[in-house]
Amino acid sequence: MVELSLIETVETIQNMLVSRATGGAASDEEYKGLRHNLLSHVDLKPLVPRFVVTCRDLSQFWVFIKHKFAHYQKRREYIWEKFAPLLDKLEGEEPIQKSIVRKSQSGAIKILFLGANPSDTTRLRLDKEMREIDDVLRKTEYRDVFELKQHWAIRSSVLCNRTTEPSEPRGEGKHPRSRP
Repeated sequence: MVELSLIETVETIQNMLVSRATGGAASDEEYKGLRHNLLSHVDLKPLVPRFVVTCRDLSQFWVFIKHKFAHYQKRREYIWEKFAPLLDKLEGEEPIQKSIVRKSQSGAIKILFLGANPSDTTRLRLDKEMREIDDVLRKTEYRDVFELKQHWAIRSSVLCNRTTEPSEPRGEGKHPRSRP
C-alpha cells in the first residue's frame, strides 16, 4: 500500500465519506486506517470534523449522515464545509506547529477545568477525566504551551470570578436546576 501524505489522507477520508453519504461504496478497513493515522496528529485534532472523531467506521457515519440530510447535495456540502478548516490549514503556508509555538511565545494557552458534582446527581468521575486530559497534554511535543488549571466544587455564583474570557464549556453532567 502506498504511503499517503497528510493532505492526501484528509482528502481521501473526505472523498470516502462523500461516497458513502451519496450511496457509493468505500473500504471500511481503509477508512479505519486513515482515520487512525489522522487522529494520531494531536495538533490537528481541533480541526478534524466531529463526525470523523465519533464515527469509528463507515456504518456509524452512515447512521449519522442519513438522518441529518435527506438529499445527496446537502450531505456533500456539509462534509466539504466541515473539512474546509482542516484542508485550509494543511494547504496554508504556515505549518500548525509554527502557529502553536508563536502562541506560546505570547503566553501560555490556558485550559480551565471547572468541576462540580452535586450530591443528588450521578457521580461523573471528573477527577479521572482531568487526569486523562493532563496525561495527553504532558505527552505532546508542545506540552509547555499549555497551562492546565482546575477548580473543584465550583458554584455558579463564583463562576464569573474564575473566568476572564468567553469560552466554549464542555460538560458531562447537568445540574437539576439548570436551564436547557
